[in-house]
Amino acid sequence: MKKLSMAVAGLAFIAVGSLGVEKAQAVVIDFQSLETNEYVNLIPTATYKEDGFIFSSSDSRGNVFASFGKQNPNYAGSAALANNSFSAITTLMKEDRGAFDLVSMDFSELFMGQQGKPVIDFFGIRKDMTTVATRFTLDGNFGFQTLEFTDFSNLMAVSWNQTEPLHQFDNVALDTSRYDNQEEAAAVPEPTSALGLVVLGALGAGLTLKGRKIEKSRDSSIN
Repeated sequence: MKKLSMAVAGLAFIAVGSLGVEKAQAVVIDFQSLETNEYVNLIPTATYKEDGFIFSSSDSRGNVFASFGKQNPNYAGSAALANNSFSAITTLMKEDRGAFDLVSMDFSELFMGQQGKPVIDFFGIRKDMTTVATRFTLDGNFGFQTLEFTDFSNLMAVSWNQTEPLHQFDNVALDTSRYDNQEEAAAVPEPTSALGLVVLGALGAGLTLKGRKIEKSRDSSIN
């Protein structure tokens, strides 16, 4: 009986340890490093990096990503990121080009009182070059909603569009626990080369990439 109790305790220890490992390998990108009391936080480059992941934009100019500060009426309750370019495409990858699962993201309308419901199309490319896609429509009420992704697994990249009505995003939940011991990152193309062409073909059909920044003259603008 004593041996059985010790065995059960050992299994429990292993289970807890395993859960701990998986939890440690899960990532939630919350953009808290961008939190500010100022009006806006502009990212001077066309990429943003956090927790081993990189966000890039199809608009390669400066100030492409931005985050509203607490003094801005468009602050949706926590620091978030927005692609500050109309008709642009945002792409998310691991910095080491490894695989990941996209679990969920929070989305809000970009501007308080903006008209219409943002429609966001997502396109994921897996390591085996198969693809997955979905569409999410916000409810039109300013504030965050959570989108949970199905089958967005074993990804090397996921992209989505920033078209009017516009949106901002937060709490990007990702999981790498199934892939961290795999050595396959070297074969993944750069986001600006072959992968970029595939993404632009999938999400960019019918879009004119104007690269137009949100205008300073608008009271609710980012910059």
